[in-house]
Formats: sequence, structure tokens, C-alpha cells
Amino acid sequence: IGLVLIGEGDLSQELGVPRQLEHPLMAEARRRIVAVCREHDVVVGHPHVTARNAEEVLGEGYRFLMTAPVRSYPGLDRARELAGR
Repeated sequence: IGLVLIGEGDLSQELGVPRQLEHPLMAEARRRIVAVCREHDVVVGHPHVTARNAEEVLGEGYRFLMTAPVRSYPGLDRARELAGR
């Protein structure tokens, strides 16, 4: 496996908290997924990177970052800055 991208909508449905992406069950599930992927050196993607959460997302261990389809990418720019790229 080269990359894991968490389907947050599907995951939240499965956990019984549909579309509640900040629910504690979701936070714990994401944390566990990232930990298992780190243990096996598998990249984990985050589909909702913004300029506001880029530092947090990188700190949580996500290495494949996706931003909303806009003409500018402030989330990606901030993440690159924080990653020294």
C-alpha cells in the first residue's frame, strides 16, 4: 500500500456519527489510522487542508495534502512553508 486516504464521510457513517467530522470518535479513528500507517511507513492523506489547519495536519502526521479546487492554494502554500519546501 502506497497511500491511505481516509474517506471521512464513509468513516463517520460507519462510526454512527454521520458528517460529524470533529466528533471524538472520528478524531480517535483518524489518530489510530495515522499511527498504524506510520508504523508501516505508509503515507496518509488528508483531504481538507486549509491555511488554518495546515500546521495541525502536518503535526498529526499526514503527508499527502489535498486542498479545495481553487485558483490559489493557501493550505498547500502554508504546509510547504512549514515543511521547509
